[in-house]
Order: sequence, then structure tokens, then C-alpha cells
Amino acid sequence: MMDEFELKFGASAHGKVSIDAELDVVSFERRISYTLPEELRQILVHFGAAVIFQKDVKFKPNERTFLEDSDGYHALEILYGTAQDSNGLENKNATYQDQVPSGLIVLGESPGGNQVCLDKSTGRVIFWHHEAVADEESVFEIANDFGDFINRLQVDNIHPASEPDGIVKEKSFLNF
Repeated sequence: MMDEFELKFGASAHGKVSIDAELDVVSFERRISYTLPEELRQILVHFGAAVIFQKDVKFKPNERTFLEDSDGYHALEILYGTAQDSNGLENKNATYQDQVPSGLIVLGESPGGNQVCLDKSTGRVIFWHHEAVADEESVFEIANDFGDFINRLQVDNIHPASEPDGIVKEKSFLNF
């Protein structure tokens, strides 16, 4: 599963890599009193750090928001990892604990600071719109569970991928 995930999406570890990712996953699960889905555990242990994508990755949620593109998709920028750094699960969940509705675990980020979360009570993957005024206006179901979420991920071949520096060179008037 991990080889296919890496190849299909250009997934790679970003930032500090955990020395013992398996232990970090177990410790995180204890702190949040929840056992993470097996597919997520595999990703966390395999990469040992936050996961970024060399290809543009998108997903179509179960429940429409007002933030998706014209085809109904959201982009996925990063999945948070086990390392104790700025893109670690511990740090991100501490950062958002007083903002996301109760019972949500922050897992990753979509553009604009919106978060991909896991609902501890249902196992569903949720899109949390961080600028919404009320909780009921801020959460939208992405997928029935984490496995369903992974299956929804697609490479966005419609929009040209940016170069590593963030500039689409063939559309730039600058001569590099």
C-alpha cells in the first residue's frame, strides 16, 4: 500500500523524522484516548513525519461545501506526522484544540488553513472550515472512514503542477 501511495501521489516525508514512529503513534493514541484507523497508522509509521505530495492531490467530499473548486474537489496539502515538530499531530491538535469542534482529531490541511479531521465518535473524515462562525457551519463530511478518504484521493491532472519553488515556469513572463 505504501509504495503505491508514494508513487501515485509523489508522497514523501517532510521535516523532522520520528526516531520511533510506531511508539509515537501509540503514545498519541493514548493521549487522545482513541485508536487510529489502520490505514492512517500505516502512513504515520511508514513516513515517520508529515507527508507532502510532489503531485497535486485532491479529493471530492461526500458533503459539498462552498469552498471546493468548480468540479467539486478540495486539494490536500499535507498529512500531519508523528515527529515532534510544527507539522506533527501533537502540535497541530494542541494548536486547534480550542477551535475545532469537540471530538475531532486534526489530521491534515487543505488550502487556506482548513483542516482534514477524524471524528472520534463516528470514524468519519471531516472537513473543518476554520473561518465559519458556528460549529454546525464549519464541518462537512469528506468520507465514511479513513480508508474511504484514501480511496478518494486523486492526482489533479487538470491543473499544471507547480515547480518546487512554487512557480509554474511555462506561464511566467520571467526568464529563469
